[in-house]
Amino acid sequence: MSKKRVLRNLVVTGSSYFIFFLGFQSLSNLQSTMNSDGGVGMDSQALVYVCAMISCLLLPDLLIKKIGCKRTIVCMLLMSVPYIASNFNPSRIIIMPSSVLMGLAIGPLNSAGALYVNEMALRYHKIQPEESLDSTVSKFYGFFGFFSESTQIWGNLISYYVLSPSAAHILNHTNITCGIDFKCGGNSSNPNLEPPTEDKRFLLVSIYLLSTVTAATLMGLFTDKLDNDVGNGERSFGSATTDRLLATIKQASVPDQILLLPISIFVGIELSFYTAEFTQAYIACSW
Repeated sequence: MSKKRVLRNLVVTGSSYFIFFLGFQSLSNLQSTMNSDGGVGMDSQALVYVCAMISCLLLPDLLIKKIGCKRTIVCMLLMSVPYIASNFNPSRIIIMPSSVLMGLAIGPLNSAGALYVNEMALRYHKIQPEESLDSTVSKFYGFFGFFSESTQIWGNLISYYVLSPSAAHILNHTNITCGIDFKCGGNSSNPNLEPPTEDKRFLLVSIYLLSTVTAATLMGLFTDKLDNDVGNGERSFGSATTDRLLATIKQASVPDQILLLPISIFVGIELSFYTAEFTQAYIACSW
């Protein structure tokens, strides 16, 4: 594989993940406000991440060795389409099953993306060995991370311009409290916390649905298969699952891994706080 093809694969992969997370992360940030009726939005988020934990433990190795990194990424991107589309009509009977699919897709999607970028870094280093391998891998992951992390900026900007009210609300209610004094369920008179109109919901979800399909299309048409990531298929699902669980348990006993666990737990709690309570109490309430 030439240097040009390696760099093209990196750019397309980073762009695909950027375009996909543009929709997924932005909709996740809006669940506590856009789909607040009956708590369906936050319930769906909880289900997504419960299924994601199971998915991370059981599915990545199996899928990658069966169909390869590229096909795994494309299939998982397409598997997330029902979840994005369910936000057109976020009834519990529609959004909950699609949340299961979304959660199951997260593990293989993240693992396959990381493995693909790592393989591109290794191949680039073989072509241009003047730089150390660690430096090359770090730069490739840095480039990939730049695309992934910047989705929070651009996705939220899209949400802002689509959902901005056409006319400012004049609030004279003394019983409206935001920030630290915000009470969930006690701000029904605040027009800022009303769900968006159907037209705005349709436009926003359509944009994010199109971005997800575009991401899968880019990945499917403009990247190369690795050819060395597919296993021989001799191990059964049960054997592969058992091996992965045992490896996870063994890894959890490594001192460095144990020291990382509190940070991982904190990041998870922080994420749920920012996507739910903070968004509703500090942003949507006063917007």
